[in-house]
Amino acid sequence: MKTITIGDLHGKDYWKNIDIKKYDKVIFLGDYVDSFNESNDGIYNNLKEVIELKKDNPDKVVLIIGNHDLDYIHALGDMKVRCSGFRPEAYHDLHDLFNNNLNLFQVIYQHNNYIWLHAGIHKGWYKWSAQPEIMELGLENKTISEQITALYKYNKNSIFDVGYMRGGFTNVGGPFWVDKSLLSPKPLEHYHQIVGHNRIDAIKTINIEDNTSITYCDCLDNNIKLYELEL
Repeated sequence: MKTITIGDLHGKDYWKNIDIKKYDKVIFLGDYVDSFNESNDGIYNNLKEVIELKKDNPDKVVLIIGNHDLDYIHALGDMKVRCSGFRPEAYHDLHDLFNNNLNLFQVIYQHNNYIWLHAGIHKGWYKWSAQPEIMELGLENKTISEQITALYKYNKNSIFDVGYMRGGFTNVGGPFWVDKSLLSPKPLEHYHQIVGHNRIDAIKTINIEDNTSITYCDCLDNNIKLYELEL
């Protein structure tokens, strides 16, 4: 399976340069909205075109939800921490666009022990915050993708954890919010994570063990090269 991963867009349209016929999976890591440079109309139209790409290629294109997207998907004031760059004047249009197409988005994508999600999974967060709620749902024997998806579907507290480093109230953030300074030393073991959220100069993979790694892809501000992986 040949994949290409697109880091946080924030209204940018670099994805249009991709020849999607070359890939089995085209995976967007979320944060389609909020920008210090793009206009409201530009952000809206870019997201609309990404959604159309998904509709035209439902089995090939994967749309991950990012923390910036949550502010527009959910009701005003629902999120524990508001993201920088939030645009109240764009809320209603983006809220409708997201929610009219919410079935096209997902929190995580998994292929064997490779997982794509917006920020990543910290092993401490998983053990102490997520696992009690996973057990409450009776999902302890399910895949990590099924577990994370259910935490979001059932609006469990752990999935929205925001760590102190990102202005929140927990030691470590969850899959939408965890900071790379905490994630890099202690990722969830036995998975290769491909994530965005943390800005970097260029795509970077950190190998922890033979079966544990993190690849950071949020570099579209500095480097238009996208992350290709063949599995």
